[in-house]
Amino acid sequence: MEEITWTDFERIVLCVGTITDAQDFPKVKKPAYQLQIDFGAKIGIRKSSAQITVHYTRDELIGKQVVAVVNFPRKQIANFFSECLVTGFADANGDIVLTAVDKEVPNGTRLM
Repeated sequence: MEEITWTDFERIVLCVGTITDAQDFPKVKKPAYQLQIDFGAKIGIRKSSAQITVHYTRDELIGKQVVAVVNFPRKQIANFFSECLVTGFADANGDIVLTAVDKEVPNGTRLM
């Protein structure tokens, strides 16, 4: 594993946001959702594509706080532009489990 410096880490902006909408994304090869995430007034609403359909239904995602990288450039995925990267961990089968906070914090709060 390559070590990074504290300065490298500080360049990655990881923030908490609340999922406000989740839609199926049928135009991609692997099952995914199109998410709309509220990061508060400073960052605003961002969209993301996430391959999390194994562990989460659309309904249970609404209102869930997640951790995302918000300073990546937009990335086009099919006909959709992803504006942040929702983070997670692969389970034993390789399916993604979201990174989340265990207590509610204000949207836009940066990981310290």
